[in-house]
Amino acid sequence: MIHIVTALHAEARPLVDRFDLRARQGRLPFPVFEGERTILVVCGVGKVQAAAATGWVGGTATSPGTAAWLNAGVCGHASLAPGTIRVAHRVEDATSGRRWYPPQITKPPCASASLRTVERPETGYASQDIYDMEAAGFYPIALRFVSAELAQCIKVVSDKSGNDPAGVTPALAESLVSDAMPIVARFVEQLHELASELDRIQAEPPETEAFLSKWHFTVTQRHQLLWLLRQWRALQPHRPLDPGEFPAHTTAKALLQELRARTSRCHPGE
Repeated sequence: MIHIVTALHAEARPLVDRFDLRARQGRLPFPVFEGERTILVVCGVGKVQAAAATGWVGGTATSPGTAAWLNAGVCGHASLAPGTIRVAHRVEDATSGRRWYPPQITKPPCASASLRTVERPETGYASQDIYDMEAAGFYPIALRFVSAELAQCIKVVSDKSGNDPAGVTPALAESLVSDAMPIVARFVEQLHELASELDRIQAEPPETEAFLSKWHFTVTQRHQLLWLLRQWRALQPHRPLDPGEFPAHTTAKALLQELRARTSRCHPGE
């Protein structure tokens, strides 16, 4: 599952069409569109709106598993041509000075840039950052639900220095996001794959119950067992551990010591 936050309906429409999303019915604080693997919320302009919508969607989510988060929309830049696409490797709140650094675990389908969130439409573009009005509201709230690599921002340049921000009409914003959809969709798919991989890594190994039924573990020891079984699974995905490999009279403490020894001697694929 991926949650996408856009400021404007114009930015949302190409995403709604691409991912075949349908409007959620009922009285809602924000417009929501959803599909099998995607929930999109239109937050409105500004970081307060973005934070509120992100928190609301995250707080009402019922989908199982790990969900990625993406803030998508248009931005400004001093000199980049309209239509240029950038993923944010840094998000800065221009008012407070707070900064966040979204990790790029997989190679994004476009170049990255530093993203600065401002309170009102920018006209001067004093730095080489890309500028928006939502990311610094979205990002810290998304981090309440997922680890940093699963919270990302992708932006399409719509205006540059000297241009009147009023010239970025809804029609222009929709057109720019629509043209950018091949790259945006590829980035969305990367986030889907990353979320699925984290789900797989964090899932309880299938042999866990067999170990728990054979020995008595304290709460702390149970957490240690899960960590060791996951570590073994990562190192040896095709060679699951069998409780029968260990003597029945072994204590849980001794079992954990043996598991630590085995994982420390093990190398991937051996």
